[in-house]
Amino acid sequence: MTSYIQPRILIIQPCQSRFHLMPGNPSYPKIAGKALDFMRSNLSRSFPIGEVAKACVCSQVHLRRAFRMVVGQSVVDHLLDLRIAKAKELLLKTDLTISEIAFDCGFNGY
Repeated sequence: MTSYIQPRILIIQPCQSRFHLMPGNPSYPKIAGKALDFMRSNLSRSFPIGEVAKACVCSQVHLRRAFRMVVGQSVVDHLLDLRIAKAKELLLKTDLTISEIAFDCGFNGY
């Protein structure tokens, strides 16, 4: 009787983000909605994430978790996307200078 070694193929799948593995909290959509409203209303100025959390009446950690679960993006990345979208719109529809548009879109701290 001959024995041989049969090769085994392992399929390694990348780990999912821990956020996708966590059960959803019913308050997450409300927190994300408040954060989005705050960001849209204050797009022209710089603000720390703590100010967004305060407007949402939650901790920064809770805000980050809720926002990523609902929106699928970090708070900072989404804020940047909102600012870029507004800048694109102003570039196309107004005669403002690039400096004025940058200031109006909250890029004054960059």
